[in-house]
Amino acid sequence: MADTHQGESIGSVDIRLQLGLRIRRLREDRGWSQDVFAQMTQLGRSYPHKIESGIVDIQLTTLVKIAKAFKITPSQLLDSVGSESH
Repeated sequence: MADTHQGESIGSVDIRLQLGLRIRRLREDRGWSQDVFAQMTQLGRSYPHKIESGIVDIQLTTLVKIAKAFKITPSQLLDSVGSESH
């Protein structure tokens, strides 16, 4: 059996991982450490790691904060997340 949280599908884990990787790439493209990213988004210090690792589901308000920090729209942040790349 897959190692997922109770009641969640493999697809939701994949989407969290895809979004986490997208956020990590955007953060690294800007040369930001996770600590700087946490300050820019007003998130807790350990939260960026949890997002980038796909551990947490991001709330809409958090998604908007992240997009604003990157100076992009939430839809740009979600671009290609959840699409099949196989």
